[in-house]
Amino acid sequence: MVEATKPNIKNLDVKLSLDVSSQGKSPVVKRVLATDYNTLMAQAKTLAGKHGISGCNLRYYDGDNWVIVEDNDDL
Repeated sequence: MVEATKPNIKNLDVKLSLDVSSQGKSPVVKRVLATDYNTLMAQAKTLAGKHGISGCNLRYYDGDNWVIVEDNDDL
């Protein structure tokens, strides 16, 4: 049996980017530090709320596809 271990992550340096082109604005980009999914999601929602966006999802491009981040394992 193969068992994966999770690395001990203290802070992830993450670039949040909001696409606000539908509002006729340039993208909003902010770097944040997060220790887990819930912290990162809270920061993303706060940033989105400041720019009039009510909902958000976290995703990243892995070189081939967009991957949606839904929990700490995805992070």
